[in-house]
Order: sequence, then structure tokens, then C-alpha cells
Amino acid sequence: MDLVMNELSFQYNLPSSEEEAIECLEALGRTLQKYRLELGLNKLSILAEGSFKQCLLLIKNEGAEDEAHIYFQELFKKAKKTPALRLLLSAFSSKPKLKKLPFLSIYKPKNELPFYTYKEGEAEPEIVGFAYAYEHALYAVSYNNSVWDKTEYNILKIEETAEQEVTVNHFLESSSVDAFNLLRTGGNLWDWREVIFPNLVFCGKTETQICALSLKSKDIQIAYDKLKKLDEGLAGKRIEDFDYKSLGITISGESKSTKRDHGELRTFLIPKTERYELFELHIKSGDWRYHFFLDKETKKCYVGYIGKKLRTKKFKT
Repeated sequence: MDLVMNELSFQYNLPSSEEEAIECLEALGRTLQKYRLELGLNKLSILAEGSFKQCLLLIKNEGAEDEAHIYFQELFKKAKKTPALRLLLSAFSSKPKLKKLPFLSIYKPKNELPFYTYKEGEAEPEIVGFAYAYEHALYAVSYNNSVWDKTEYNILKIEETAEQEVTVNHFLESSSVDAFNLLRTGGNLWDWREVIFPNLVFCGKTETQICALSLKSKDIQIAYDKLKKLDEGLAGKRIEDFDYKSLGITISGESKSTKRDHGELRTFLIPKTERYELFELHIKSGDWRYHFFLDKETKKCYVGYIGKKLRTKKFKT
């Protein structure tokens, strides 16, 4: 399936540092994952205006003067070591199907008309992605939907003797994504965690634990189901108002003796802080446990452990 990238959603948010470039790639990766998962696509192609493609695929563009190009170029040189880039590329079935928009006589005849613009404040830039989507009855997509949050956009079509406002379909993902049917490995679940579980933050050694999950033994299915219940229960709720007992899954805390004697096994660092907390709340599923912590300071739910039951007074591992 072909979607058309709205290049304005990218070019007006160009990064000024490598850190911002990573954040940009992460945002774009998460958005493309949502498009793919929401539509149930095994294959995804993105049609992109030339300068947008240049920004993303700069391996050969050694002469780029724009700082943003340089930051992306450096990231792509370290491609295999960049989680943000892996997330982006995993939106595609294999190699990224990022294709430059073909030359269109219907869009750009020799007299340069029709010409399409989209008014943004005082500026009226040419809008290639929206124009192509309109001419071919396709959906446009944007990488930052907190700004580009409409299902339709009006653009101005300028011809030799007339101007006409036309409507472009714009794809918005729903808030709920059932991605399990596209999972193949625990690595998929980890790469897509922010898409699938937007209300959970993973810490501790959960990356290793999730990547080790196996589809063959149904580990992924069980982990997906339990964590999805927790994630959906948190949607739209304040941490202090969250009632985990209403989720329909077995959740409990730890006994005093377990906290006293084996609390260190359940203690994890809260990301981006210097605080260690006891993750005593846990989802029970057979002999597996999913330990989490509801942090009233950061207003987030952290998952710190996924795996076999940890040591207690009665349970010796």
C-alpha cells in the first residue's frame, strides 16, 4: 500500500542537534508503525517528495550544507547501532520502500500549473505531498500528529485562469492498536513498545526479557495480553486515580517478609532520575510475573520485570 508523506510535517521541524534528530526519527518511526499496524499492512510504501527523501536517506549525500542533513547523515552511518533508526526501518516489511514521487505531467506540466499551496500563518509554501495525494485519491500522512491532527486538509489549487480549494484525505491512526498479528519476535514487541503500550515505560532489564520472548511457546501472546490490559486500564487515567483491581487480571503486592528479605530483586531505577523504587505490584500469570510501579512523581507507570516468578520466602529459585 502506498501512503504519501506530507513533507511539511517534517521540514518545519528539522533537528538542530543529533539528539533532536534521534527524537525526530523516533517520532517518525512510531507514527509509521501506527499507520502500518492500524491498517493491518504487511508491506508499507511511503511516497515522499524529493527533499524529504534526501533528508532521510543521506548516505550518499556527502555535500549537504543543511545542518539537519548532516545530523541525519551521521545517524545513518551508525544505522545498526541506532535504536531510533531500527524502529523507523522496522515499519517496513524488509528494506524501506521510500520512493521519490514520480514526475507527473498532470501535476507539473511545462507551464508549471497547476500549483498547489497550503497556508501556514503568513507563508504559502508549495505542498507536493498533499498535491500528489489529491491527484491520485490517496491518503497523506504526517509524522507529527500532535500538530497535523485532522482527517482532511484543504489546499489551494492554482490554475492559469482559476483558483480552487480542494480537500486532501489525511490518515489518522486510532488510539487503540492491536498489533499482535504482526509480531514475529520478541524484538518486534520491544521495537514497537511505545506504539503498542503508549501508557507504559519499560526499565530494568525488560529489553533483554522482552526480546527473549518466543512466539512458538506463546510467551509473546501472554506478555502482550497482560501488558495490554495494564496499558488500556491506564488510558486517560491519572496515576493517583488508577484502580488496578478493576482490570480483570490478577494483580497483588508482596508480603512484608518478601519485601524485607528479597526486596532488592524487585527494586529498579526510575529512568531519567536517581531514584530506585520497589516494584512490588505484579501481574500474575501461571509462574510468570510482570512487576510494575505507579509513580506519582512522574505520573507514569513503569514496568521493571517480565519473567519467571522471583524468589520469595516460600518460593526458592
